[in-house]
Amino acid sequence: HAVGIKVVVVHGGGKAINRALNKANVASHFEHGLRVTDAETVKVVEQTLNRQVNLEICEILQAKNASPLSILGNNLLVCDSKNIEVDGNSINLGFVGNTHTVKTKVIKKALNDGYIPVISPIACDEDGQIYNTNADQAAGKVAASLRARRLVYLCDVPGLMHDINDSNTLISTIKTDEVDTYVAKGTINKGMIPKTESAVKALDSGVNRVHFINGEQPHSLLLEIFTDKGVGTEIVNA
Repeated sequence: HAVGIKVVVVHGGGKAINRALNKANVASHFEHGLRVTDAETVKVVEQTLNRQVNLEICEILQAKNASPLSILGNNLLVCDSKNIEVDGNSINLGFVGNTHTVKTKVIKKALNDGYIPVISPIACDEDGQIYNTNADQAAGKVAASLRARRLVYLCDVPGLMHDINDSNTLISTIKTDEVDTYVAKGTINKGMIPKTESAVKALDSGVNRVHFINGEQPHSLLLEIFTDKGVGTEIVNA
């Protein structure tokens, strides 16, 4: 943002949600990297993401002299219910949404006014029902709708690796037609599956490049974008 790049933040909050669910004694489980969400769970998720995590991120940015603008995802992300296919079987994820429309007018105005939009991954359907959405998929849809030049996922690992325990096996570049092979081999698994799926969709929709980087590494974003080698994994069109 300080060097003239317009930044939009779409955040997750999985660890905060887990803590809130544990505190409320609400059990949760995952299918294909996505949280199964019943009516009780979605209330906790909405409160945690909209009223806690979003505000905490805005406070952090303000402390860095940035100008964040809190935007609740359910005010601009429109979704329908999401089911997934696993081994030929359809699995209902409950109140988990698949965002199909992003109301970009609010985001564009915030950017033009000099703000950093900070968007929670909560969506609603046409009837106003709140849904939990995967933050990675929401970010991909937002990036595609804005025709963003780059989409960057901040992870707690350097990127995609052949061996998750060895950072020296980092894969610098992956082409979209190689993704299925990496999934079949297990190199892309668990939470990296929805990240990679949304990355491919974003590229198909006009985003130029997608990056996976370690958000805990100082200056990783600048190093990934402004150096030849980068520090994470870049996904590009085949």
